[in-house]
Order: sequence, then C-alpha cells, then structure tokens
Amino acid sequence: MKKTPKRSRPKPRASVAKPVPSPISIVLIDDNRLMREGLTAMIHKQPGFRVLAASADVEEALAKVREAQPDIVLLDFGLADHDSIGLTATVRADVPSARVIVMGLLPLQEHVADYVHAGASGFIMLDASFDEFFATIRAVADGVEVLPAALTSSLFS
Repeated sequence: MKKTPKRSRPKPRASVAKPVPSPISIVLIDDNRLMREGLTAMIHKQPGFRVLAASADVEEALAKVREAQPDIVLLDFGLADHDSIGLTATVRADVPSARVIVMGLLPLQEHVADYVHAGASGFIMLDASFDEFFATIRAVADGVEVLPAALTSSLFS
C-alpha cells in the first residue's frame, strides 16, 4: 500500500505588533480657571495625550512636575502671581527631561528671548488653532523647538 504524504500545514507567522506609543504626558499651569479647564477637557478628547495635573497653584504644579516627570509642561506666560520666565527656568532645572511650552503669547511679545534662555522649547500663540496647539505639543515632545512665525520679528528686534 502506498503511503500518501502528509500535507504540512503552514507554520503560523509570528505577528510583530508595533508598540503603541505611550501618550504624551502633560502638566498644565494656568491661573485662568476657564482656560485651564477648557484646555484640559480639549486635551482629554484627543488620543495620544494624558493630562497629569492642571493647576493654578504654582507650588502644587511644580510638585507634580517633579513627581510625575511629564513630557510637556504647558505654561501660561501671564501668570498673575508668578514670574513665568523664572518658572520656566525652575522646571528645566528641576526636571530636565520636561519640555516647557509657553502659551498665550501675542505677536509682539518682548520676552521671547528670555523664555528661550530660561529653557522654553516651544510657544503657542494666543490665537492658535486647535491643530496648531496639538501640532506644537507633538513637535516639542519629539524634540523639535517651535517658534511661531509671528514671534520671529520679536526675537530679531
């Protein structure tokens, strides 16, 4: 009797799953409650982002930055009771891996160079669109320094 050769079944291919990138972690420091809560809600709706803390209290926010080591610190440039430039320098000194994005600047902001010297990695204009807002966060988290075109004249003057 003749033996029929067994058909070999194809071996299953090992699927190589692409690692899911971890979300960009953010601490938001803004003393305007409406702006802070609105930005937090907007960020929560976007995939790929995680707000670790949102606070008007600078000391509380700094404690969270030191503890959580976020990727990004979103900082309002016009904090009423604090020097935002000094705060930028403190964040960069205490948590060098955290990148600071200064928010809410006007086209003729005079202190752009001071923020850069203090360690700011990016800027978001007061009139930025949602797309510009999220593109800036993504770019800065990827190591790109972002200076909106509207601020270049301030920097060079």
